Amino acid sequence: YIGKSGSEHEFEFKYYINWINASSDKYIIDEEKNYIYTGTDIDNETILNNINLTEYDGVVGTIENNKYIVKYNDEILKEFDLVNISSEMFDLSKDYLMGAYDTIINNINVNNSSISLNLVTNKIEIKHDDIVLKSFDYVNYTSDKYDLTKDYIKVNDDNIESFLGNINCVGCNAYVYDGANNVTTGNFGENNKLRIIYSDQIIKEFNLKFSVSGVRLNTNELNLNLDSKKTFQLIADVMPLNAENKNVTWESSDTSIVSVDENGLVTAKNYGNAVITVKTEDGEFTDTCNVTVSEISTHTVTFKDGNDIYTDEFGENETIVFKTDLEKNGYKLVGWKFYDQVFSFDDKLSMPAVDIELEAVWELVIPEITNYITSDSNITNISFKTDVNNLNLGIDPMYEVKVSKHNGTDKTSGFIGTGDKVKIYLDSQLVSEYEVIIKGDVNGDGNLSVSDISKLYKYLKKKMTMDDCYVDAGNVNGDNRISVSDVSKLYKVLKGKARL
Repeated sequence: YIGKSGSEHEFEFKYYINWINASSDKYIIDEEKNYIYTGTDIDNETILNNINLTEYDGVVGTIENNKYIVKYNDEILKEFDLVNISSEMFDLSKDYLMGAYDTIINNINVNNSSISLNLVTNKIEIKHDDIVLKSFDYVNYTSDKYDLTKDYIKVNDDNIESFLGNINCVGCNAYVYDGANNVTTGNFGENNKLRIIYSDQIIKEFNLKFSVSGVRLNTNELNLNLDSKKTFQLIADVMPLNAENKNVTWESSDTSIVSVDENGLVTAKNYGNAVITVKTEDGEFTDTCNVTVSEISTHTVTFKDGNDIYTDEFGENETIVFKTDLEKNGYKLVGWKFYDQVFSFDDKLSMPAVDIELEAVWELVIPEITNYITSDSNITNISFKTDVNNLNLGIDPMYEVKVSKHNGTDKTSGFIGTGDKVKIYLDSQLVSEYEVIIKGDVNGDGNLSVSDISKLYKYLKKKMTMDDCYVDAGNVNGDNRISVSDVSKLYKVLKGKARL
């Protein structure tokens, strides 16, 4: 600057710039794209409390019209779109969304974002300007044959394989639980259930009810007399065992020879022959018994179950009707032993000309584990840091549960880990045994740590070997092989950036 006198003067100017920054430990803030992703937080006060602004007089953050606005003395410095999702129908804290696609889309509210199904990855994605902010595995199960809106299914397929062929799963798997294992083949049994499983989790379970497929009498040939063996109780087994409608009707072809009541009790009236017919109400399936009333000599069959004794009379050469109505907790009556031969209920044994004694044959029943998932010989879905003494399988307390280490020694304290054996006993007899698989626990200590990741990495690089149970535990992606993605996912889980 040159003054009037011609002399030169110098001036120094200083500018103070205050840098204002918005940050959050909870939300994603993208200043280039001008959005803040708040996840499922939609309450304005909650959002404001989780966004930190550089403290400076006159600087405030407000929310207006679904935007987060940074102001300085009423001057707008920056605007961010608030991106979030909410739903009254779906739990958005889970890794998956289950249901019809249209139902999901129409019942999730998206703010300043879009929601769509990625057909390649089978994930429902939440996007902002083509940036995926959140994704859920898409899970759905449907059937063109069965009504899946109720808690039970009435089955009319012949076997498990054909039944499961009519259950369509997307992002999940369908199994029939037979009381011990999740199976996909074989024949139905009593108290079977349909399980829909996503990533080792049971997300839906249906009771199965069955249409009647037939009926079978406990004998088809019967000899009676008018003295020592005047009556006989016919028993109709309606198949399958868990058929929904087991109602039957009884009829005698000649009531002057033999009568039959509504419960199947046959009574001899006169000498001669007659046919007893049983008919199911559902499907009208039938079975018959030819009854002969004559002067015959009978002999005694003693059915012995420990100290309990039951007797019945049968004519010489008559087919013996085995007793089937005995019950014992934890056991199933499977037949009767005569000398060294075991006869099942379907076997034929002719009455000899002497009194005989039969001994009950029982089979241990494998209890249904309700609190965890069992598959073949494994048990899964046990949480990290589950103490041995706190393991609750959800079975009857009459069973004794023991845990042993991978090397076979008893384990009475500490965490349950991969490779441990869970053993179930009844009356000191081993009923069933399962090997524990805890996803991520490749060390078998029941916890997730850096050592698990290190061991899995060494196995991947072929620097060490692992038993099958630890390999199964390391396959956290569920693709039946160990890869870098398994190691990466375990690391993210350890850092709290992902969940198993």
